[in-house]
Amino acid sequence: MSRLTKTGLIFQLAPNYHGATLVSLLLNNHSRVASLADTLPTLMYDQVCGCREKVSRCAFWSEVRRRIPERGYSTFLPVAPKWFGGAWLNGRVLYLCAAASLRAGVVLSDRPFFDSFDTFASLVRETTGKDIFLDGTKSLHRFLAVAASGRPVDLVLHTIRDPRGFVLSSKKNAKMDAKAAISVYNGYHSRVLRASALAGVPALPVPYCTSSLIAYFTKSFSVSDCRTRTSCAR
Repeated sequence: MSRLTKTGLIFQLAPNYHGATLVSLLLNNHSRVASLADTLPTLMYDQVCGCREKVSRCAFWSEVRRRIPERGYSTFLPVAPKWFGGAWLNGRVLYLCAAASLRAGVVLSDRPFFDSFDTFASLVRETTGKDIFLDGTKSLHRFLAVAASGRPVDLVLHTIRDPRGFVLSSKKNAKMDAKAAISVYNGYHSRVLRASALAGVPALPVPYCTSSLIAYFTKSFSVSDCRTRTSCAR
């Protein structure tokens, strides 16, 4: 792990139905990695935390709420800077601005978002006693914004699934036809590679297959350096 990270910040990027939550849970067992599954719980209902408590009763998330007041987002904290009301337009403008900032070497600034991001990452490290924070929101906009802000990012974990499996899952769970699913698949993965190259952050491909994942992480990290319990930041 020490050869992969210098500053302690890794982003996990993948579309839905790619096994990213499993990767996050596996990595959270590592003694140096704090990885909170999808990272930010929703506010649409009282989600169950990894510690098996409701988020509303979890000591960690209560401390997050105390330190970072809620500002009307659908998730516990903002996923990315919010400049416009519509999600699609906001994401598009943010992507273009972050990319332009990285090309020009100009720092992207949004104090409310980056204050909350820094406070949250620090709180995760402080609570877990681990030095590496893996952001599992799977948000390309979040990664680009953080990279364009000048904050160092060590690595992108780029989870990749066989496109046929992604199409089947998309048809079953999102009622998406094959053509639309392939468009999402190709578009997202190509943007991950472009964004990581633009930010100068290496993208490490991680296979979807569960057996490959287990073999991959067992080989990469010493078994004696892992814990068997998965939990929230506590």
